[in-house]
Amino acid sequence: MERDALRNNQRLLSYLAHLPKKIVSLEGIEHTPAFVLHELCNENCFNLSKAAFFADSPDFNSLKGIAGFDGQEQFGKPEVMWQEPQSFIAHLNSKAHFNTQVRQVNKFSLFKNGTMSNEQAQELAKQLGFQNPAFASWQMKHDNFGFLVYEHQNQLLDGIQEQLDNSLYLLNFCPLF
Repeated sequence: MERDALRNNQRLLSYLAHLPKKIVSLEGIEHTPAFVLHELCNENCFNLSKAAFFADSPDFNSLKGIAGFDGQEQFGKPEVMWQEPQSFIAHLNSKAHFNTQVRQVNKFSLFKNGTMSNEQAQELAKQLGFQNPAFASWQMKHDNFGFLVYEHQNQLLDGIQEQLDNSLYLLNFCPLF
């Protein structure tokens, strides 16, 4: 059992180690956060069934939807989206309705008073159709916060939750348009 966990951790680490190179390959592409979110959610990584990424600016009292992932609207094999970025972007714009729904979110900051409003977070998750939401937040540049609402098909295993939380910082390297 321990050997399987070690193998899974090594696979995950290898998978995540390739993401910065992939991010750099998309320089100038508007939907870079969606690429990264889809990569983090796919079955080879954290296997999330649904996720929504937001940028929260307490200074401007703004929460903006950046990217959404719904496993039922997947593009296909993850490696193809990096090889054919324009096809993935076309998919986002025409077939990824959840991504469109998330990108239309423009609300007041969840972190306006320095701590996340759990009530507002739950309300946002409900509005987006999450059944069993989990939340993660992290510090971004300029005193902003990243905020993720997500669902996992199974409960995340010990250690994997910490890896997910740390991996979300990769979204800080994506331009937010």
